[in-house]
Amino acid sequence: MGCNDALGNLENISVLNCTFSGNGDNDIRISLETSGNSAIAQDITIRGNTGGSGATGAFVRIFSIGDEAFTRRCQRITVDSNTLTGSGDFAISLEGVDDAIVRDNVLTNVGQAASTTNNAIQISGCADAIVEGNTVDGVEGAGTSDGHCIILDFASGNTANVCTDCIVRNNVLKGADKTGSKAAGISVWRATGSLIYGNEISACRYGVLVSNANSTGTLIYNNGVSVTVAAILADNSAAASTAKNNALVTAGTYAVVREGGSTLPTLTHNMYSGYSGTQPIDDAGTPTAADSDSYITDPKLDTKLRTLIPSPGYRLGTYITGFHDTYDDQNGNPFLNLPSIGLQFFTAQQRLRINAMLALDGLGITGTNVIDSRVYPSDDTQLPGLSIYTLDEELFDEPTLDDRQMREIPLVVEARVKRVANYNDYLDQIEAEVSKALYGMSQATVMHKSIDFQGRETELSDEGEQPMAMCALTYRFLYHVDATDPSKVLT
Repeated sequence: MGCNDALGNLENISVLNCTFSGNGDNDIRISLETSGNSAIAQDITIRGNTGGSGATGAFVRIFSIGDEAFTRRCQRITVDSNTLTGSGDFAISLEGVDDAIVRDNVLTNVGQAASTTNNAIQISGCADAIVEGNTVDGVEGAGTSDGHCIILDFASGNTANVCTDCIVRNNVLKGADKTGSKAAGISVWRATGSLIYGNEISACRYGVLVSNANSTGTLIYNNGVSVTVAAILADNSAAASTAKNNALVTAGTYAVVREGGSTLPTLTHNMYSGYSGTQPIDDAGTPTAADSDSYITDPKLDTKLRTLIPSPGYRLGTYITGFHDTYDDQNGNPFLNLPSIGLQFFTAQQRLRINAMLALDGLGITGTNVIDSRVYPSDDTQLPGLSIYTLDEELFDEPTLDDRQMREIPLVVEARVKRVANYNDYLDQIEAEVSKALYGMSQATVMHKSIDFQGRETELSDEGEQPMAMCALTYRFLYHVDATDPSKVLT
């Protein structure tokens, strides 16, 4: 359906629960006459539709500008809960819209024509747009297009007509992977004041791309990224941006890359994993270390991270922790009404288990047989081995005036061996190795205040040809947490 080059106002229009099939051009298109009239389009809702365009078209295209002077004449446009499988061009394109919402759409295999605009969601020259809760799986990037999952771009052929104050949050984005391209989960191509947070990006070449000098004030935070080249790329004279509290996993050489002429993002409190270079950051050809507040995962965890993150429906925060921070804007002021979503921060228990697993991996007797579970495999090839888990935490003291509260967390390490004789000697040696490893963990990384050994319990099972001996070693870790938000670990 379409309303092209409208001369009069378009108001209070809804396109609901329709099915589109076999259209050679756009499925849903609304455009205003570009020859100097003042027509507007406002209060338009496109919801619950299903379709897929033909060789050249888009699924939804709404725009109010052409070659005329830049004016946003589309207002209050909502595109939500639509499903698209296959399109020739971009899936959803809004150009010159003020106050748009693109929400909860499911877009698969976008961009099958040899076009320059093969992006799943293209927001061009819009103001105050919110792009949230969408799922994108597969962007072809045919022709000369890189093929991004979401792009914030300029409008009306004029690079000064940038997006302003747009929010991209809580989207699940994957499959922008055109060979040799700069295809990204999210591209801030030409936009000012963009907030990029709470997104899960995987199986793309790049995670977040910040490009061009007039992309100013970009804030990238609380995202989970697992990609093949770099998690964040600043290129094409990109302006200053900020990236904080992100989990950045890459199979490439560096997690963050600045190309010459661009400004390296201000990087604070991110997690870096998977990169093969000597440092996580490529600053225009110079390997550069992360800031002191960042978290570099042990290589032993990289394989697990890169296996888990791209899997369908997997939320990064269920496995990775950490990095509680005070979110502030570019001027140091706290954000208001912006929830901490997407990457779920480490609780004290999660942080303790993961770091204990890393510390105990590779010990002399148990080797790499270490699992983060109370249930241990019955396979003899996993013996001798260790399983780690935490018990319920308890209050250690009352909160102080600044809401600091001390809590204790029991960590249990169960050691299992299968021997006819001398099993006590083996358990004694395992206990010594475990204690040395746990007491050697960095307090700056684990964020605990103290560790105390609480005792050992030994059991023997005589089933089978060889008896199974198990001892449970219990250690008490003390943490400071915020009494008003116990998931927040304090230093």
